[in-house]
Amino acid sequence: MNNSLKETIQALREACPNLSDMELAQLALGQSIGKKNAGVTVSELLVKVREIYWDNELKRLRAKKNPDGTMKIKDTSTYRVYDTNWKRLESLFGQKDIAELKASDVVEVALLAEKECIQYWERLNKSREQRGMPLKEFTGANRYNACLDAISVVFNKAIEQELVPANRTHSIPRKEIDTPKRHGLTKVQVDELLETALSGGNDPILDHLILWTQLETAARMGGILKLQMRDLDTQRQSITLVEKRSKKREQPVTKELMESLIRFAKSRGATQLSDSVFRYLPNKAGISSPLTSKRFETLWKRLGKNLPWVSAQSISGHYLRHTVLTWVDRTSGHSVARAYAGHSAGDTTDSYTKVGFLEIVNAHSSITGTLHPLQNF
Repeated sequence: MNNSLKETIQALREACPNLSDMELAQLALGQSIGKKNAGVTVSELLVKVREIYWDNELKRLRAKKNPDGTMKIKDTSTYRVYDTNWKRLESLFGQKDIAELKASDVVEVALLAEKECIQYWERLNKSREQRGMPLKEFTGANRYNACLDAISVVFNKAIEQELVPANRTHSIPRKEIDTPKRHGLTKVQVDELLETALSGGNDPILDHLILWTQLETAARMGGILKLQMRDLDTQRQSITLVEKRSKKREQPVTKELMESLIRFAKSRGATQLSDSVFRYLPNKAGISSPLTSKRFETLWKRLGKNLPWVSAQSISGHYLRHTVLTWVDRTSGHSVARAYAGHSAGDTTDSYTKVGFLEIVNAHSSITGTLHPLQNF
């Protein structure tokens, strides 16, 4: 056995630990047998794949136009992920006949995607460590699997054109993804966070209000940053959060939080409906700018310095969201918790019963211990 073959088998063994030595050898030696239309390179086939896939993506986007008629181009994330992996495939095997592309070649591309993912997160964590921020847990397995999915699209086109007899990616096992376990915080921990936010830093009122809002509404960072004066409904005692993919959700709040949000925003110069609620302290010119994501980094860095368990467990704002949803799940059930989170049917694999806004209001009252005015109707 030559060294090149040994190296290929070893790479396959690391990527596919569940396969036997015989199966690994077959993968390493496997040849794609072309039928008709032989002689098409990977690069040549990708031209057609990109054209067809992008046309289909545009059709999907046109069906999901914004109210003003513009397309939601940000929803092209799947195409971008696929194209990134197609570029990896092309850089390594672009001039190779698609009929000669082996499973071991595909694994090599997927391993490259995984390696680049790990290197990215290592650089990011080094930067976060230097800034005193909690480190992020990561795995490259999801990028490995995503790369196989992208290359599978290429093989499906090759099969359609009778260039190969089978999809080579189907013989390659996907990697198991060890999702980092995020746990809910205890009441003692939540109280410590709120107390610490309010007792230090250059803008404790702002920091405390951020945490308070997240703990009542399970808001993501994006929802906090996009909250405007028009989103505060005093009649319904609720706020409208605009979060991932511009999706909106109405969330009940306590009377105390509503009053605090309005008072805070007005104290920082918010007068128009389009003005942001969360704002920085006024500068020397007396101007208070809308909040940015930088404030969240500053806040959690400060909390981590003052509370050792925050930095030790890499606690972040998303833990607050998870904590709230854990509370709702325990008091009102899984379906209500998913609705409280802003998930809709089709967001995840499991289905759930349609939940009305009144049930979300009841869940909010259960976790806050207060009566909401809409419960009277």
